[in-house]
Amino acid sequence: LREEKIAASFHSLSNSSSHLKHKLLLELSKVYWAQGRWFDAYDLAEKAVNSENERNPNFFTALNHLGKVKSDLGFYKAALKDFNRVVDNIEHNPQKAFASKEIGHCFDKLGDIETANQYFQTAKRLSSNDHFFLAQIYNTQSLANWHHGFLESALEFIEKAFKISNEVKIKNLIPAHTTNKGLILTDLGRFEEAIESFKKAEEIHEREQWHAVNYGGWGRALLRQGKESNFSLAQDYLQNGLNKAIGVNYPETIAFYHGELALLASRKDHKLRAYELIRKAIYLENWMGAVKDCRYFNHMVLCSKVALELGINSVARESFNKSKKLQKIKNYTSNHESFQIREDCLTLNDLQKKTKT
Repeated sequence: LREEKIAASFHSLSNSSSHLKHKLLLELSKVYWAQGRWFDAYDLAEKAVNSENERNPNFFTALNHLGKVKSDLGFYKAALKDFNRVVDNIEHNPQKAFASKEIGHCFDKLGDIETANQYFQTAKRLSSNDHFFLAQIYNTQSLANWHHGFLESALEFIEKAFKISNEVKIKNLIPAHTTNKGLILTDLGRFEEAIESFKKAEEIHEREQWHAVNYGGWGRALLRQGKESNFSLAQDYLQNGLNKAIGVNYPETIAFYHGELALLASRKDHKLRAYELIRKAIYLENWMGAVKDCRYFNHMVLCSKVALELGINSVARESFNKSKKLQKIKNYTSNHESFQIREDCLTLNDLQKKTKT
């Protein structure tokens, strides 16, 4: 209904109402973004930016939104240009704080966690009195550190997000905090606590996009418990989550599911299915440029192992060589899934010889 009203208002305006048209374009883009209609949101966000004078503060609101849509589509380098433009042209302003947080997110996805944390700190400094946004920053910083295997830091940041949200009664952030805590607890090997987090989150999530992420976390925790009796339920959760992720067309989450389902297929000795799924995950990650975090490393090692088992030697060699370059990723621990995968990678010393034939 809101979409119809905004669209009707936009079409009823005269050419002289350019400022109001800009606002309606931006609002309609936000509606599409919330619905997961990323490319529709992208098109209208670009029009909103192009329809406003740069000297008007609303221009930078639209530019931040355009950057956010690009980031959600996986266009991290393009998004950085928009966010940096905001930071360079605005002093102390909520828009600058938002851009700083999103720059941190982009650097996280591009593999530079040190720079990401610096920008998260800047965003927190600019938002010290905005408790809602401060909780969002801690939530995002928690995920960034989880992506790179800094699990204790990730847990510390998500607990701070919880603390702020509970103190000022920000109920609509609690579901995301709960799912993200489950993801971190899974990698810490605290599976029962993680599963309880996902159960609790499923009861309170409202947005379809977050249901997609939560199902994946739940299935992932069941899979990593290593109990074969849980594999069927893990498969159901992961497939359900993939269907929801496809429904909202969220590339990062789709890649996540393909990788998890590939790992499950590999453990069930369904090698060809595992190969097909892991290649889909890697394709999406390459497309997004998310090629320097722990998850991409995991996927490269799994791809090299499955390809070798199938005799697809050229892919096995290419994936193995890429995984060797990614071994510089820091902070593997005995509790982190990447530790075991790293060990698997190091035992593939004969792979080079086998894939030369």
